[in-house]
Amino acid sequence: MAQWACEAMRGVDLGDPRRNRRLLQLLSDLAARYEVSLPQACGDWAATKAAYRFLDNDAVEAAAVRAGLTGATVARLVEAPVVLGMSDTTRLDYS
Repeated sequence: MAQWACEAMRGVDLGDPRRNRRLLQLLSDLAARYEVSLPQACGDWAATKAAYRFLDNDAVEAAAVRAGLTGATVARLVEAPVVLGMSDTTRLDYS
């Protein structure tokens, strides 16, 4: 698993360590090959099936993933000597 994924999700608690590990593996696989489909990113049928089961699991709540990511982000911000808040004010008009 990618170290960044472990750091980014260090506060996540999906209620089962196996779900936590699957989330980290899925993030690592997708980040490593972001330009391809889920089956291609996972690499083989077993990993693809595991990813689909994870995504279809009612016990995996988006709020829990978000809370873990938010907690880890806040912890990193507290440790940083300087934090830049960037804003893109670009406006697009397609009319």
